[in-house]
Amino acid sequence: MPAATPPLPHSTSRKDLLKAVVVGLGFQLFLLLLSLVMLNGGYFTQCVILSMAAWWAMLLIMGLARRKATLGDLMAISFGFLVILTLILVGRLLLGKLLS
Repeated sequence: MPAATPPLPHSTSRKDLLKAVVVGLGFQLFLLLLSLVMLNGGYFTQCVILSMAAWWAMLLIMGLARRKATLGDLMAISFGFLVILTLILVGRLLLGKLLS
């Protein structure tokens, strides 16, 4: 029987992946609660929910694409939600729809 292929040096364990998902979910829940108490007409809530949907799609694609998560995957899972949210908010600010 052939020996199992050793993991790549930059691949990580399931425990690290679970920690990254928990960090990402923590950011999502905190910012969702923060957006729900803001009185700006729901624009920030829309941005947060759209960012959450994009983050979950990214997580699903990463989960299906690889068996082992790399360090870049962990960084994207942990902090990708904040990057996506920032891009959406900046885009809405540039279009002038957030403050109008």
